[in-house]
Amino acid sequence: METVEKLAGVLEAQTAVLKKLIAVAEEEMEALVSGDAGGVLRAAAEQEKLTAAIAGLENERCAVQQLLEEELALPRNGKLAELLHSLPVKYNRVLEALTERLAGDVLELLRLQSRICFLLQRGLMLEEAVARTLCREDYAGAGSRYGLVDRSV
Repeated sequence: METVEKLAGVLEAQTAVLKKLIAVAEEEMEALVSGDAGGVLRAAAEQEKLTAAIAGLENERCAVQQLLEEELALPRNGKLAELLHSLPVKYNRVLEALTERLAGDVLELLRLQSRICFLLQRGLMLEEAVARTLCREDYAGAGSRYGLVDRSV
């Protein structure tokens, strides 16, 4: 079944891109922790490219899956898991292993993105606290309307 092999190839390509996204997310987290703004920007740019690649691969996977659904006379736009159960065992095992690996990589990426989000939120909270401290009126001298820093700066 040539179409099954195409589907397996797309799933393998998605897994490879997800592995790269995981590596970039780890680099981004390290850059955030070390205060490397350039590293964060580089990681974000690379994530954009890889995200576009994964979106393209997902479109390709959907197209190949639709072909396979037509070949097997299955309802269109079903879930990949449903399709796997309709395949011969020989193909089912290979595709099932690929989808499990893909799901594991997605979970790992989500875990890393959650950590990155936490770091960004904590950094923002710190910056807001510093800004509030610098602009507090109780630091201003008598008759001054401004805190430690002129608010127009």
